[in-house]
Amino acid sequence: MPRKIPKSLFDAKLLPLWRDSKRFTAHPLRVAPTGGKSKHFSGGPAPHAGSKCPECKQKLTLLWDLDLTDPLIPDYAREGFSPCTRLPLYICWQCVTASYAVTSDARLKCFPFDHHSDYLEEGETPFPDAPLEMPRRPIALQRIPSTLDALASLANVIGLNELDKPARVALDQSLSTKLSTDWDLPFSQFGGQPLVSPRRGDMVCPNPKCPANELTHPYGEMQRPYLMKEMALIQWRDEPILAEHCFQLLYFICGICFSMRAEYRCS
Repeated sequence: MPRKIPKSLFDAKLLPLWRDSKRFTAHPLRVAPTGGKSKHFSGGPAPHAGSKCPECKQKLTLLWDLDLTDPLIPDYAREGFSPCTRLPLYICWQCVTASYAVTSDARLKCFPFDHHSDYLEEGETPFPDAPLEMPRRPIALQRIPSTLDALASLANVIGLNELDKPARVALDQSLSTKLSTDWDLPFSQFGGQPLVSPRRGDMVCPNPKCPANELTHPYGEMQRPYLMKEMALIQWRDEPILAEHCFQLLYFICGICFSMRAEYRCS
């Protein structure tokens, strides 16, 4: 059965966000390595029973393991994933996709692939040597300033070269690098509007028991809010062991049952 929709998700101040954008959270968090202590991690052993690809039967690889108690993560995300206290982002390196719901901190349910799943056939994977278990290392969540969020989102829509000089300078300073092409824009993040290339279409919930699976309101009304939202982006530059593959992984989230999809993007 789908989880109960968090009441805070449809608070009046959040309704425009949920109806009119692809954002799961209003404010984006940049994910970056850290030399200090952290409750967020990249890699490590897969702790969830059921973390096996339904298509190729290969064990899923844990990429991120995020602490949902972090105050930077909105309350409705914590409510939606409850009783879980951690959010794992998995991928199958053979199919280079995943569809699942986290039911507890020890178990998840994988969903069979459907016609929305763009998975690879046996032998097609660009990651034949990718490790099933990546080294565990701490990562940090950092609030992205609204100015940077707005400029990066605009550049993603109209193109980096269409920004005027003050905007380009502000972006370079904020990211501490000289941006030369649109490919330099994306970075790993949770929430907000992830920057991906190429463009993407709408996505629907992979859970066949969820009312959002058919893009319908639980009470029968056709509503755009029940399309999946973009929750996280893992950019190849931020995963050193996989940097040679130049990949992006975009994670979608359903606001009804909080099931997830991972979609592979080649950079």
